[in-house]
Amino acid sequence: MFSWTGAILPTGPLTLQTTYVHKRICQVDGRLWKTTEIKVVYGVWNFLSFFVIPLVIFVCCYGHIVVMRKQVRMMAGHDAQSASQAQSKRIKWNIVKTMSIVNAFFIVCWCPMNVAIIAV
Repeated sequence: MFSWTGAILPTGPLTLQTTYVHKRICQVDGRLWKTTEIKVVYGVWNFLSFFVIPLVIFVCCYGHIVVMRKQVRMMAGHDAQSASQAQSKRIKWNIVKTMSIVNAFFIVCWCPMNVAIIAV
């Protein structure tokens, strides 16, 4: 259900704003915004919805993973602290590396398109 609504909701208003019929043929022209305010609102909404909010969710979720790992380590006890701490640090470092890689690829893949939508 989300895949349908997630695709229709952002493209529906854009399609309605930038298409016209010429000689019974539907034409698409991205420069045909009725007002510049609509264009700006759509660009900002698109940037926030598909770039900023997912990025914030990624960072928050990975941050919670790091906090949960820390709590598990605290609850495990203090029996074998040195080995446990070394392993915990490795796990924490792997989570931070994974978070950085995911966020970097997300930014590299989606930032140019979202900036272009706002700029055009």
